[in-house]
Amino acid sequence: MTYQSQCCIGGEYEQCPVYSQDIKNNLPANIAVSKPKKKTLQRIVLPAVLLVIVSALFFLRADIALRFSEVLTSTSSVEAAYFATSTETQLPTITPTRTPFIIYSSTPTNTPFSTLTFTPTITATPVATAGPNFATPFGPDKSYLIHSIRAGESFAALENKYHTTKEVIEAINILPSGSGLWPGTKLVIMPGQIDPANLPKFEVVFLDQQMDVIEIAGMYSASVEDIRYYNELSSSCESIPAGRWLIVPVLK
Repeated sequence: MTYQSQCCIGGEYEQCPVYSQDIKNNLPANIAVSKPKKKTLQRIVLPAVLLVIVSALFFLRADIALRFSEVLTSTSSVEAAYFATSTETQLPTITPTRTPFIIYSSTPTNTPFSTLTFTPTITATPVATAGPNFATPFGPDKSYLIHSIRAGESFAALENKYHTTKEVIEAINILPSGSGLWPGTKLVIMPGQIDPANLPKFEVVFLDQQMDVIEIAGMYSASVEDIRYYNELSSSCESIPAGRWLIVPVLK
């Protein structure tokens, strides 16, 4: 400071060695102030860093050693468990069994044969065939037929056609007294018969379903034999099919 006040600040600044010399970087040696040394900081920091590194290496080695010890312990436990649980497999022992002797008898044994069972054959009930068509003679000696009245037909026409009489037609059919002939009416005709005495009376019946002869006889108070006789049925006929016309003798 004394130097600066005398030379640099005063009027003799030209005598200042700094001013008179072309020095850009460093001051002259006689006025330069020595710089503080950095070795003190280095002496403190470097040992601390080395200490940290050494500590880290120590702990790292300790951790590695601990993990390796755990692996060895686990392996030893597994081996111990394996050898502890493994047992020898006992092979099954074969026990010989005695086969009993079979003693065969010299006396033959009769084996019963199965008995055949015969099932009786069901005999079909005789059924009559379809009846005769209209105007076709049937019955004993083919002396009867069924005629269906057409529109405009009269007793005179029937008399001329079948060589019979009105009295015979009225005697063998159930007709209201004094009535005429209606189309579709079914009549029993005896071709060539002209005497009305002692003739049976009939009712024309159409079967819309199969019926037994005895059932028909009961409905019309007739005998089974008469129904078979006048309709030319066999004596063994028990049932008559549907769709057939019959003449059933009735009481007068």
